[in-house]
Amino acid sequence: MRTAESNPTAAAFGAGRGRFTLVASMVLVGALVGCRGDAPGYGIGEGAPDIVGYERAYMESGGAEEIGMPASAVERWSVGCRQLFAGGRSKTAVLLQEPCGENRQVFAVTGAFWDLFRNAGEDAKFDYGFPVGRRAAWKHGWTQGFGHGGGLSAFFMERSGGPPHVLSSPMLEYYLSFDDRDGRFGYPTAGQSTLTGGRRCQEFEQATITATKDGGHYAFSVLSAHGDGRAPRCQHL
Repeated sequence: MRTAESNPTAAAFGAGRGRFTLVASMVLVGALVGCRGDAPGYGIGEGAPDIVGYERAYMESGGAEEIGMPASAVERWSVGCRQLFAGGRSKTAVLLQEPCGENRQVFAVTGAFWDLFRNAGEDAKFDYGFPVGRRAAWKHGWTQGFGHGGGLSAFFMERSGGPPHVLSSPMLEYYLSFDDRDGRFGYPTAGQSTLTGGRRCQEFEQATITATKDGGHYAFSVLSAHGDGRAPRCQHL
């Protein structure tokens, strides 16, 4: 049976679905929103039709210590809404909501994950979708799921101390079909690339996976690491 600890999909969805007791936290947020004094700035959720979701996401993400203070009002962005933050431990962060509106969940994307997402091309951002859960610890790093309408279409993965990479279709479904308890593939070490003939390829710590389209399906091939601990590079296939 898969658990949030053994499977990154469960970790991402589980992190975003729990109920939280936020009474004291919401009082603190209210103070932050209502007591800005004469200093220039924005309130948490300012400009949103319903600020409660933004307040909740702000506190669940660590508040001012982790993601800092608002650097913008809520604004429409891509297929949803965003509010930028700066000054916390994450250095840069954003609260994202898709679609914009009342009673819609809001999740934070922080640090390297936010840098990776915002620097992606417009087509890629649309394919990834918006976050469907909070950033969650998994094995030796972090993961966060992205998608549309609650479905999963991309996975951001980051081994602690290393750069993040995106896991998307068709590699996403194949990778997540394994529990990976034994470290079969490890974390991705590069993004997905396209080889001659339309084959897809992605490098991982313990293997390189290729995907060849066969009719309406993909056939996968796993090239495991050699004795030197390195798997073949996509550029050499």
